[in-house]
Amino acid sequence: VLYDANKVIHSLENLIEKKKNIKQGTMLELLSGEKRLEGFNEKWEEKTLKDIVEIPISDGPHETPKFLRDGIAFLSVNNIAHNQIDLSSLRYISTEDHIRFSKKCKPQKGDILLGKAASVGHVAIIDFLFEFNIWSPLALIRINNNNIAKFIYYYIQTKHIKNQIIFLTHSSSQGNLGMGEMEKLEFLLPLKKEQSSIAQILSDMDSEIYELEKKRDKYIMVKNGIMQKLLTGEIRL
Repeated sequence: VLYDANKVIHSLENLIEKKKNIKQGTMLELLSGEKRLEGFNEKWEEKTLKDIVEIPISDGPHETPKFLRDGIAFLSVNNIAHNQIDLSSLRYISTEDHIRFSKKCKPQKGDILLGKAASVGHVAIIDFLFEFNIWSPLALIRINNNNIAKFIYYYIQTKHIKNQIIFLTHSSSQGNLGMGEMEKLEFLLPLKKEQSSIAQILSDMDSEIYELEKKRDKYIMVKNGIMQKLLTGEIRL
């Protein structure tokens, strides 16, 4: 029974890895313009990050707030993992601090978070609606209406941007990525409609991977529960 459960889990892990590799290949082709989607042939344009933001890039407070056991979630760069926001280990601040910090930086759905200190270059997009705030190691990037935030989020994950971040970080005496330097990041962008189509394809692939990971995790949980009962004799075959 346990061997069969392991086979199913192993099969799902192999499928997840295969899907991730396919997605990486698709990102490489679509985000470089190497492969164009049907119906699109307009020339891509060079832009800097400064050219495509709605508001100036900002960050959280440069002070250490008083952390509470409950309150408003307060995210730092350690809450960005695998290009997603990790809500499993949150810290909290008071409503008063949140209101004060929000005068400088107030995250909203669709904003991009980019690590600028410690884990420089870690990126995520806010895809949920609830009140939270961010600390200074994170930069908040709000993309203007002429571009698609999800496309820019995927583009930041490419080697083209990662290599620029590495260069700019190494050029800094503190090993951080300043917001002024961040504005200089160079993109090669299609028009908004093509950005939207590419982002949708990659987003659908992410959703498929996420569902497979959920299924794998469920099998692991069930297997661990069965194993406990079988190996203690609580359940007999």
